[in-house]
Amino acid sequence: YSEDFNYTSLLTALDIIKKGGGFICTDSDKMFASESKLLPGTRWIVESIKSVTGSEPIIIGKPNDISLKLLIKLMSVELSEVLLIGDSIESDIATGKKTGISTCLHLGGVSTLEDLKYIQSKHRPDFVISSLEEIIEYF
Repeated sequence: YSEDFNYTSLLTALDIIKKGGGFICTDSDKMFASESKLLPGTRWIVESIKSVTGSEPIIIGKPNDISLKLLIKLMSVELSEVLLIGDSIESDIATGKKTGISTCLHLGGVSTLEDLKYIQSKHRPDFVISSLEEIIEYF
């Protein structure tokens, strides 16, 4: 995410990537939740760089599970002991499902109850909460 990414930034990215530099992203989220509203995520930046370079990025964060698997290994925990709580079906819940851990959708962020109507059952979160205090009810 960047409020400062602009045409000059895009030219710099183009130059670096065309000279053999890596195109690595932490995520490609369409939106993220701020305290008061939804804001554009990093996807608009990633897509603009892809469109001018013709390169595909390596995404090391959500929904890629590389970072999460590494964290689970470093913490020496079993997959059954992990619960991923997030506000985005597209990135957070998808990452948890891909990794094989339990997932919990926190409403009030990016995804809504309405969004769940369009999600296949295998991609649905295991739990849905409106506030973090509700997680205590499940555990």
